[in-house]
Amino acid sequence: YYYWPEEIKEEDAMLTFSETPQMLKFFEEYFNTNYPFQKYSQSAVDNFEFGGMENSSCTTLTRNVLHDKITSMDYRNDIFLIAHELAHQWFGDMVTCKDWPHIWLNEGFATYCELLYWERTRGMDEFHYNLIKNTDIYFEEANDQYHRPIVTKLYKHPDELFDAHAYEKAGFILHMIRTYLGDLNFRKSLKTYLTQYQHKSAESLDLLRILEETSGIEMHSFFDQWIYREGHPDLHIDFILEDIDSKADGNSTKNLTIKIRQGNDNLNSAESPIYYKFQLEIKINLLEGKGKKRQILHLMDVNAYTSESTVSINSHFSLDTISIDPDFKVLKNINSIKILNETEDFQLKRLLVNQMKNGDTVIERVNAVRLLKNLYSEEIITALQDSITDDIFYGVSVEAANTIGSFYDKNNYEKSDRAYQALISILRNRASFDNLRPEIKKAVIKNIGIFERSNSIELLEAFIQTSNTDSIFVKSVAATAIGKSCKGLLNKKEKEGIISILKKLVDTTNTFQSNLATGALEGLKELSKEKDQDTYLEVVNFFLENTGQSKEYFVRAKATACLGKFLTYKSDPINPIVTKMNLVVFNRLKELLRDDRRKIKMNACTALSDDDAKFDIFPDKRTYDSIEELITIARSDIDGFVRRKAEVSANIIREWIAKWANKPLKIDTKLDIRNSNSG
Repeated sequence: YYYWPEEIKEEDAMLTFSETPQMLKFFEEYFNTNYPFQKYSQSAVDNFEFGGMENSSCTTLTRNVLHDKITSMDYRNDIFLIAHELAHQWFGDMVTCKDWPHIWLNEGFATYCELLYWERTRGMDEFHYNLIKNTDIYFEEANDQYHRPIVTKLYKHPDELFDAHAYEKAGFILHMIRTYLGDLNFRKSLKTYLTQYQHKSAESLDLLRILEETSGIEMHSFFDQWIYREGHPDLHIDFILEDIDSKADGNSTKNLTIKIRQGNDNLNSAESPIYYKFQLEIKINLLEGKGKKRQILHLMDVNAYTSESTVSINSHFSLDTISIDPDFKVLKNINSIKILNETEDFQLKRLLVNQMKNGDTVIERVNAVRLLKNLYSEEIITALQDSITDDIFYGVSVEAANTIGSFYDKNNYEKSDRAYQALISILRNRASFDNLRPEIKKAVIKNIGIFERSNSIELLEAFIQTSNTDSIFVKSVAATAIGKSCKGLLNKKEKEGIISILKKLVDTTNTFQSNLATGALEGLKELSKEKDQDTYLEVVNFFLENTGQSKEYFVRAKATACLGKFLTYKSDPINPIVTKMNLVVFNRLKELLRDDRRKIKMNACTALSDDDAKFDIFPDKRTYDSIEELITIARSDIDGFVRRKAEVSANIIREWIAKWANKPLKIDTKLDIRNSNSG
């Protein structure tokens, strides 16, 4: 059964719901367990603060995921959401976690089931790329906010456990269990788990016991390391290639030594290094002069802070690629990779370019593209440019565009210009560009915006003025890129024209989740450091207007988040008019902290702790008032997610103050001669 608001066309609603029967059949087959209830209904409703919420036999969804056919060109989050909530009928409703620390048994399974369905219906490349994107979400939380064990009893409120550790990390750990035990044992274990705990509750040790009994493989050490310990391996990898004396038969060999050091360089040197124990697959591709190829799959035991392994290679062969974990079986972050004795024939950039071009899996090619961010050269730019247009999988092309964008360097014009020209040349070739997938178009345009070149504007304007048959997501990133690109315009009239275009997009367009309007707001946000007072005030007032109750929800949410860019204005001398406007922004954010909608309140918290909201020279009254307001929300708001966001934002501001307090005061070296010579 499907229910949706009556003003939405049936053909549009069914773009989201239509795969449900196929999903249900797949899950029944994969789990070897029948759907546990007599019926399944899905209801899309207004003002629902979550994406979806599973209840036994009935899921509630936000109407905001329903869309038209144009949007379906490059929007698939609704399909992931439908799969996630349906999977909860088995993992969450049929079998429920016994206590909050074990919530990963619900959310980790539902997250991984999204990808299992994607693997079945969209193929291995899509499965692998979404594995990567899910772990990106976890790494962002782990690197920027905190680590915690997947199972932990340390929390103030259960809402705090609904994070990327319980969803994305736990989902990947299930993938590791699947690859560690094998697909057959994994599926048998799921069947046993669902059967034994049907309509009961379970905890992590119950799953551990079933995995061991079903597979015959010891799993306590695995759970101790990946479930009950926080963090993940951070790897620094070194390669050394050395010639070895010729053998009696005249064949000589080379030894490839692989050294792996674990540890995060950001840790305090006094802290004891934490290391993980696991087996890492390393795929080595070799070439002989006559075109003969050979492949070595080397299994390396990584079981200490520093591990080392050696592979012998016939000297007739040269190294073509060295691929680390080509099928992504281990959760890890590769912090650095180096060749310690590079030669003309053995260079890291050549190995990575070859891997990017010829890697068998999307995992290999994406890993190579990302590692190339630290190896700028003309050759690499050209190879990445080719990857954008030529790779058979769009995800690799997206990553290649992102890597070119990462070469932007405000202190190195030549490097930046070469990267910019590579991207803009792809955009200028409209016949070829129009044939690219929307995801690739978005990546190219987004990264062009990073360079903030005003000569991009004319090309970018064409995308927001095209017909409604084009992707709204491409138009949205074009609007944002236009805002970035107009920052350097010296002609006030031209800049006013761009501002007018972006404001019109916000005021007049009606698209899925107001995507085009929010993209235009992102573009206008780039003018938060505008030196012309009139222009600055015009933009600030526009954002304030768009936080009003009468504005569309997604527009309000985006405008609220962007207000953090307008809390301070660093100028010398201080401009009293602008300072007064900064106070108006702060007072508006205080009101938005108490809004009716969760996203508005959370975005107001984020705005108060925005990097650009930081005080200039020393903490001012507004800084301390921000902490006070956030702590009030953290103590009193009825929504645990809002309370958590408020506390995190308050802590960010406290860290600003702590860093300022720990800095030594600057001593003015310009002495007053009259005073220095006195008596």
